[in-house]
Amino acid sequence: GGSSVSLHRNGLVIDTNDETCHIDWQLDSGCNYSSNPATKWILSKMPTKTNDKTSAIFPFQDCINFSIDCKIEDLESKINTIKRFSNFSFTQKDFEEAKRKALEELDNSQAGYDDDLDEFSFGLKYSENTEFIKSQIEKMTLEDLINDFNNMVINSQSKIIVKGPVSSNPDLMNDIANYFDTMDFKFKPNTPSQPQNIKYDYDCMVRVDNTSQNTILEQYTFPLSGNVKDKYIFNLLAEVLSKKNFNSIREEQGLAYYSGADIQERNMVGCISLSTDSSCNNKDDASKILNSYKANIAEILNGKITQEELILAKNKIKGSIAGMFENNENINIYLMAGFDHEVELENISQINKIIDSITIEDIQKASNYVFKNKPRYFMNVTDKTLNDNEALFATLGKIEKR
Repeated sequence: GGSSVSLHRNGLVIDTNDETCHIDWQLDSGCNYSSNPATKWILSKMPTKTNDKTSAIFPFQDCINFSIDCKIEDLESKINTIKRFSNFSFTQKDFEEAKRKALEELDNSQAGYDDDLDEFSFGLKYSENTEFIKSQIEKMTLEDLINDFNNMVINSQSKIIVKGPVSSNPDLMNDIANYFDTMDFKFKPNTPSQPQNIKYDYDCMVRVDNTSQNTILEQYTFPLSGNVKDKYIFNLLAEVLSKKNFNSIREEQGLAYYSGADIQERNMVGCISLSTDSSCNNKDDASKILNSYKANIAEILNGKITQEELILAKNKIKGSIAGMFENNENINIYLMAGFDHEVELENISQINKIIDSITIEDIQKASNYVFKNKPRYFMNVTDKTLNDNEALFATLGKIEKR
């Protein structure tokens, strides 16, 4: 793990005793990312010019991540491999091969549980888009791809995470900054993004699946402000709710294998989901689960949170933050998620101070903001559970069957 962590507006430095250096660098284009989905698919299949296994490029929905692992003495040559777009081989031959691979993958892909849940939560329509993406890939030319890539890079925000023996190599940070400053990618000031406006066509997605555990999920979406304290208040709200669900649905009523709650964030939209995995052996189990959700939300809305519940939730979140910096994969996840919020904190202990400052009243106030919205439902159920609950599901609003 890192011996100390410093946060800066566009970068994060993790000081370790390792002899190696790990760099994650992200070009985050936000809404400037090409609106053509073919760009992402083809870029992800383009070969890189460097054959070594220590640097990698990951094109995502709205950003491109570059990752480097190396010894300090090799740092300059490694960073040079990602200067400009020299890592991509923009030749006609490679472009045609990347198109072929992208089309082949799309031909063999099917919307799974996670894709349907993504669509349900954030409006990302996987199944509808597959044919459209294929048509866009077929139409795209090499010139289109290069133009899209260049436009995206010019309009991107540069973000960087460095993990390595910073304190024992005082020049390391200057060297890294200098290497990146010779590039056209500048560290632009963060511009707060606006919450995405998602239009939902239905209230309840019912997904029929041959599963041993039915998933009964109730979800609330809400715009995020980008404020750091608010971020942790919402996280604590989800954690307190998770524990209440676990205790009431699993421990007290024995209705479930798992019951909890979690929070997700994407494009400045927050989603708090109450979720239970249950065999639903009895016809009224799903109804009891939904009633328990309602009762647990009501408790929080009325401020019925004990100091013990609050301390447990705070310790859980502090532990997960500490764990974020223990391995490179987690650091990358932090890079993807953490910079949507105002990050002007000197070090991680200040995040803990913010968490410590949050009161039961703060969580109660946040719950009024979140739960004033109408819930939506995602049900992944067997045919039997669907037959048992058709009348119940009909009361939840407009249904989308999968």
